[in-house]
Amino acid sequence: MSKGITDGYRAGIKSIVDMNKEKMNYVEDPMFDVKWTKVDKAAVKRFKMEAFMVAGVGSYELQEELKKLGVDVMEGVITDFDTFELEARKKMMEYGVGLGDQPPTGWIETNLNTAITSSLHAARWNRLNDPDVTEVYPALQYKSQRDGRVRLEHQRLEGKVFMKDDVVWRTIYPPNGWNCRCYVEPVTADDELMKSVEKTTKETRKEYDGEVHEDFKHNSGMDRSIWERWLKMKLAGMPWNEVQKLKTLIRESKL
Repeated sequence: MSKGITDGYRAGIKSIVDMNKEKMNYVEDPMFDVKWTKVDKAAVKRFKMEAFMVAGVGSYELQEELKKLGVDVMEGVITDFDTFELEARKKMMEYGVGLGDQPPTGWIETNLNTAITSSLHAARWNRLNDPDVTEVYPALQYKSQRDGRVRLEHQRLEGKVFMKDDVVWRTIYPPNGWNCRCYVEPVTADDELMKSVEKTTKETRKEYDGEVHEDFKHNSGMDRSIWERWLKMKLAGMPWNEVQKLKTLIRESKL
């Protein structure tokens, strides 16, 4: 997971550098450098810590779900073993636990995919706002994968063009959900898409914000956070000693 986040961030930087080279004649210029700044390093460190905690929260939640089923058996809510086994298997499948003693791969995979995507897009945001590049791309276009798997709310954002400094990007910048595959396409000053730029108002921003899940209403490039709201809510529901275990593991690990 740690390597995935680093690789994702590096890929985000490289994607902007490659795009610069494609759109402009290559010269010796800082905008064509694949460089790591203090902002980049701080962001990657934060992403790794959050990914570690989110993975831990997922495992803890599965344990709690199975404990509840055990209580239901003891209290007679579940009266036969077959029903208990069926419910327990369903819970484990929800968290990605397959047959046998497999680890919760589904949960970890979702966590990993979202962390890498968030890391990649944070790198793109930071690079697009780098002083050497920021004036080249004044606007961004929201893009989805335009297939049957795209969430309906994300389809409504497809193709929208907003200035890069529009407040709306604080909440709708992707990823906007677990396993979200949306992205943004930078728009140059001379691009025809500049004619489609929409200047948001308080009312329209509220409408666009409504298309994003509450847990993902933030910009990982601005805030250097992946799941801050979700994580705070989940940690608040965990026992203090469990939270401390997670934090200790993070401090002692080489992220």
